[in-house]
Amino acid sequence: MKIINTKFIIAGILITNAFVSCKKQVAHTLGTHKADIITNQSDDNASNELMSKLAAATTIDSSVFYNGAFTVLKIPAANLQKLGGAIAGVPLVVSNNPEKINTLGWLFKNPALLGTNSKMPLTGKFNLYLYHHNNTGAPLYIHVIASNPNSTSITLSGKGVIYTSSNYSGNAGKGYGPSYKIAENWLNATYTHSFVGKNIPAYLAGSPTPNYTSIATVLLNSAKTIDGRFEFDALSAGNVPANSYIYVIASASATVGTAFNLAQTNIQATGNFLQETPTTFGRECGIYDGSEWKGLTTLNLPNRKGYVGISLNTAQKNNILQNQNAPALGVINNSSSFTYGNYGMGYFVDLRFVNVKNTARTLKVYLVHSATNPAKLGMTWHAPMKIDSNPLLETYTTLNNNKQLLSTITLNAATAGPSSKVQKIKFYVPGLISTNMQLVVETN
Repeated sequence: MKIINTKFIIAGILITNAFVSCKKQVAHTLGTHKADIITNQSDDNASNELMSKLAAATTIDSSVFYNGAFTVLKIPAANLQKLGGAIAGVPLVVSNNPEKINTLGWLFKNPALLGTNSKMPLTGKFNLYLYHHNNTGAPLYIHVIASNPNSTSITLSGKGVIYTSSNYSGNAGKGYGPSYKIAENWLNATYTHSFVGKNIPAYLAGSPTPNYTSIATVLLNSAKTIDGRFEFDALSAGNVPANSYIYVIASASATVGTAFNLAQTNIQATGNFLQETPTTFGRECGIYDGSEWKGLTTLNLPNRKGYVGISLNTAQKNNILQNQNAPALGVINNSSSFTYGNYGMGYFVDLRFVNVKNTARTLKVYLVHSATNPAKLGMTWHAPMKIDSNPLLETYTTLNNNKQLLSTITLNAATAGPSSKVQKIKFYVPGLISTNMQLVVETN
């Protein structure tokens, strides 16, 4: 099956392969440049400075707050406010199409983008998110492999987490399942895999020295799922960002060379490919231009009791309010042209509350599911969240229990001028959760 480059598809416009081929490298350069600006900011002050420059901060006026207490189930989609921020971070590789693996073969390999004569390497830093289900009826091994396409050696540093449902079964209840645990590990900065400066030799035609290295090899039993999130940085001599390729392969063998050879013979795993249509988004598999949403939303509180809703983690096709999804640089088998669902992406949301009233205020912040049905479960959102410096909070909503209190905040009275407070919300979007969430802020 052919791999199609979607270079910044906007409003569903189809771009011809010829046009994309000649612009592909420009697209990747722009994406990497944006990512470098973002990821080179390592401390809080630099991050705040970046936020003001890049992430078009949003202000929500007091006039748009509903009157009274938040007693309704949700805010209508048309009345939600935009979440301040923008797509940020390094490119994100996603391997999730097919989700169910029916036969052995490669699941993702960026050397195959547009065929062997038009390749799209990853330059320097990038992230990888994968989610698959073993539907072959037998055990298999999932390999994550990095290779060096350059004529000189490179070093690769990385860290990440990968689990299967044999490690953590979602049937064990809340706080379990590989998707939840991976998001939890990333918030806690605890990783199953971590390495610095791993050398990958140069690509030399005919050389017996492999130009690839194993990142992870995981046994995936029949009918089990695998979930993983990684971060990588490839450098050449002088710590210059270098090109690299990444592979996700389903093999019957734990031997890395056997798996790599399977990918080189261009045997693609078959399964339930879900392709994008004009009205549906399909699954993600490709390289996407961003792995984070970062930004600041300022809420000017009304001089009365009221509440307001903010759009969070949008995944609706042709969303009329706000698109929080990263555009694809290239996709496999007509996979989604955006990161619909944002699985594996990090959200770093700052909410700044401003009180102009001459009395102290109490605020409540809720996580709210946009879909409701009192008679049904399902459509679960299940993710750990970091609220300020508090311990991790497990969030869990369903169709019939669609909102959860995240925090209660006290703002001082506005005596010598407006008082304000910033709340920081951080989470990684797990796989197998619902999208189109809301943040609702209520003030007394």
